[in-house]
Amino acid sequence: MTKKELLLYTLLSFYFFFLGNSILSITSPDEGRNLYAASYMLQTGHFLTPMFNCHFRFEKPPMLYWVSDLLFLIFGVHVWLARAVSGLSAFIIGIFTYKIAKDIYNLENPFYAPLILFTITHLWIESRAYVPEMLLTAFEIISIYYFLKEKTTLGYIFMGFATLTKGPVGTAVVLMVIVSLKRDINFIKKLFDIKGILLYILFGWGWYIYMVYRYGFYYIYKFFIRNNIDVYTGQKNIHLYPFYYYIIVLLIALILWIPWFYSFLKEYIKDKNKTATDMLIWSLVVLLFFTLSKNKLHHYIISIYVPISIFISIYASKKLIKLNLLLSSLLLFVLFVLAYRYESERFVPKAVSIIKAQKLPVYYDNAHLSAMVYYLNTCIDSLPEYTPKRYFVISKNPPQDMKGYKLLTKGIEFDGTYYLYEKN
Repeated sequence: MTKKELLLYTLLSFYFFFLGNSILSITSPDEGRNLYAASYMLQTGHFLTPMFNCHFRFEKPPMLYWVSDLLFLIFGVHVWLARAVSGLSAFIIGIFTYKIAKDIYNLENPFYAPLILFTITHLWIESRAYVPEMLLTAFEIISIYYFLKEKTTLGYIFMGFATLTKGPVGTAVVLMVIVSLKRDINFIKKLFDIKGILLYILFGWGWYIYMVYRYGFYYIYKFFIRNNIDVYTGQKNIHLYPFYYYIIVLLIALILWIPWFYSFLKEYIKDKNKTATDMLIWSLVVLLFFTLSKNKLHHYIISIYVPISIFISIYASKKLIKLNLLLSSLLLFVLFVLAYRYESERFVPKAVSIIKAQKLPVYYDNAHLSAMVYYLNTCIDSLPEYTPKRYFVISKNPPQDMKGYKLLTKGIEFDGTYYLYEKN
């Protein structure tokens, strides 16, 4: 990028990926679990075994926690800083989107591709969420770039980082994409880079080897079998959606470009642009891989926006890109206003202020909010059979179902209405 382009890209990144990332307090379940695990590591100095709510958190590897803890050591623990990990990841994704468009495919206007990323509504949300998907995608895209540049050692290193961020999926996506794009036996042979493979094992699997050594088959079962194989095959049913789920996600994310896709495809059919073909192949590989998974979540496919942005950049005019950037800016501002209003109705900030004012035990009853565990910096159990005389209860049960309890406050979260009760 030229200095002018880099300045413009940085300013737009601040608005689309960082600004307003603390309007909402920490949400449940993922943000609360992740931030508690990271802050617990910092408080105890135990950086190898993640914990949440007094239990091992074997579901996720530690890269997200380590990156945010490094920032916390320098700047202190803040919600906006935790979420900035995703914002910085989005910034890096845009840089390497540009580099792929320019260095690999020699596009005439490579700067268009990262600009189009700013218009994808899905990335506005993910860049402001303290979850591992943006960091994972950043490592995947960097790895793909270096593999395509045939710098295999660097490709393996960043593929290792991706694996340490989310698990084997970080390896699977990278390998499927680069093999699909290269389609060359000589390139496959170059992947047998002993130095690169050893560094990949060290950075990508060193921590997993330690965890298996430390916790044995229990860790293998919890992470590799239960949280990866069983989730993909559907043996563990947690996010069951129909096969067309990701089509709906893409339609929402690309809403500003949907009216133009027909004309883009018509142009593609005419010119059969090789770069456009590669981007369609890349997109379809990612889409198919995650569609075949029985359990689906919207942020699993965010790496697909890189090839889609490059594809659009080939056919979209500068005038159209500017128009959609303007519309995106206005739409994002509206979302800021809605988020601010939503925060005023949320349960978590209301309940935290009440509970912190009194040192009483807190229990769950038909409820679970990981954000409460983080903000209160304590473990919260389900309501036991034998209780102290006075205590708080966090519940989804309405007042008519909680006889003998005093309602202190109520509020909404993404999964419904919660109530805070006190038992005297």
